[in-house]
Amino acid sequence: MPQRPPFWRQAVVAIQTNLPVLSLTLTNANQGVGLVLSWNSNAATFTYQNTTLGTQTCLSGCDTWSYALFQRTPRISATNITFLPATNSTGQLTLSMCKLLDMSWKCSRTVLSQKINTESVQTAQIVFRNKQ
Repeated sequence: MPQRPPFWRQAVVAIQTNLPVLSLTLTNANQGVGLVLSWNSNAATFTYQNTTLGTQTCLSGCDTWSYALFQRTPRISATNITFLPATNSTGQLTLSMCKLLDMSWKCSRTVLSQKINTESVQTAQIVFRNKQ
């Protein structure tokens, strides 16, 4: 009988919501790797920390970074597709229900003593999966 591949678990395991540092801790349990995405509002940096590779600064001059956690189940209407928040029946955030991470950020630079946006708001969505 063929062996089944190991169970893969990707998940948000912790959040920090107190400024000056916002962060998300993610895991890939199959590979034993932890990941931390964090934004330091004082330093205006967004970093990625991997438990095996160390910390890397991904964005400097990062003025804002925000995230939202959603369930995988979408609400589909005639004009829109939206996702339900990762909350339980009482409205409390429940990390184990998170299957979709939506992140947004905006960066700027100072050029000739004027602060100029380097881009409009950028977004990324990450879907977490369990795979057997």
